[in-house]
Amino acid sequence: MGWCKKVGMVAATVLSAVVLWLVWVVWDANRYTPIGLEAATALGAADGARFLVLPDGRLLEYFDYGDPSETDLVLLGLHGGATTGKGSEWSINAALGLSLRPRPSPSPSPEPSTSETPLGPRRVIAPTYPGFGLSTPHDQGSGATLGSYGDDVCALLGHLGIKRVIVLGGSLGGAVGISVAHSVARSGHTQLLGVLLGAPGIPAMPDFGGFAQLIPDPANGFIQHRLMPTLLGPVVIKYLYASAFSKPAEEIFATFGELPFAGMEAMAQDMIRSQRYYNRGQPDLMKIITTPAQHYDFPAFVRDLAEVPIHIWQGDNDTMVALGHKHTTLTIVSGASHFWLRHLAEEPLEIMLKQLGLKK
Repeated sequence: MGWCKKVGMVAATVLSAVVLWLVWVVWDANRYTPIGLEAATALGAADGARFLVLPDGRLLEYFDYGDPSETDLVLLGLHGGATTGKGSEWSINAALGLSLRPRPSPSPSPEPSTSETPLGPRRVIAPTYPGFGLSTPHDQGSGATLGSYGDDVCALLGHLGIKRVIVLGGSLGGAVGISVAHSVARSGHTQLLGVLLGAPGIPAMPDFGGFAQLIPDPANGFIQHRLMPTLLGPVVIKYLYASAFSKPAEEIFATFGELPFAGMEAMAQDMIRSQRYYNRGQPDLMKIITTPAQHYDFPAFVRDLAEVPIHIWQGDNDTMVALGHKHTTLTIVSGASHFWLRHLAEEPLEIMLKQLGLKK
């Protein structure tokens, strides 16, 4: 009996230690120390990151490409999940032919644009969402919504004095793109010319459990839809993502059923960058998007913007539900999968520019 009691006590001690360790892991992953402007500027210098101090003191990281004097017409590049504004670099390069090394902050002498589309955008602004990269996360309990993301980006456009903008977003950037477009339309300082979305993760479905089908791999779908919005989300970012993104790019994207594409290595590196400083970005955004009360009224939004062209491009091999509406132009691309717009954006953007009379 004494021996059994001792074994029981040891087992209880070990179990308690494991539980305490797990509690510490969750606590450690969910805590963060905000990075100040000076430190963020130093950390982001090598990547060309710039920063706006928002009214509540948070930092919004952004990347500024092309002609810095251009404020009349700008392309706003919105990144998808697990990436940052820097990840827009190669896709925008393919679309616009710009010299896309971001200007070293705070250098006043940027490289000139080499755009071959003089009637189209000669400047690209690519912000990083809160909690991704070096953008400060929203405070927990702040009640942040998709509208909050749109307001942050709209504040940036106002700060830069941008007069007209075309919104381009893919995947989760489609959800944020809807919010940004809504905010811009109501801003009074920036005119919304058009919205271009690729495979948008728009939270407008009656049953958003379907979001788990965005990724064919059931395990990844479970992580994104079930774990990411909880306290375990930052744990996934800090430990699982850090390990997964250190693999070769081909192996990372094979999980999504993707064939090799131009810019794959750059995107993989940006995935590492997205979770290098904070763990809150993806979990916070997924919590908003998968919460029924946060569903964006997409049909009402496009009705409000009936005069603004909204183009949605979707691959027929993408398992995300294609969202069409009588005020949108929905194009289904044969043989295309989820990430294709990120490296083949030339045609969708050219069609948008021609419709707007911005390109011959």
